[in-house]
Amino acid sequence: MSVLGRKPNIVNHICAYPEQISCVLGAGVIIIFVLRALLPEMHWPILPSDWLKTAYLLIEFSAAVLAGCLLGIFLWWPWFRPVCCIINGAPLKVGDTVLILVGPHKGTVTHVYRMTIGQGGYPLAIINLDPDGEKLFDEFALYKPRGAR
Repeated sequence: MSVLGRKPNIVNHICAYPEQISCVLGAGVIIIFVLRALLPEMHWPILPSDWLKTAYLLIEFSAAVLAGCLLGIFLWWPWFRPVCCIINGAPLKVGDTVLILVGPHKGTVTHVYRMTIGQGGYPLAIINLDPDGEKLFDEFALYKPRGAR
């Protein structure tokens, strides 16, 4: 049992990275479309013996992953961010006891020192880590169990 009364589960840890979730899902969707387009033309074995065709295939998949990340960030980020914030205990208030889920201070239990609004209009928690000073954290990067103060 943690100081907070309840340990974060795997979903809380995954939700601490909504940008990466958006990128992976976007890349997965684009790769599925690329595979659907290429499968009728592919012959087994999938990797051709011709090095030039193999290079083209790697370039196509690299471009698909990049396009998928952009797709994910622009289409899914606006939905995943608030969902991940709620799963990890948002909205936060000054004085809430939280567990940091990301970065070099991961695993540190501390209190929300102050709240501010970031450039995107999203709330950010300011945590006072004494030797390192004040640090800004997105709400999804901090875990506060339901009912905790």
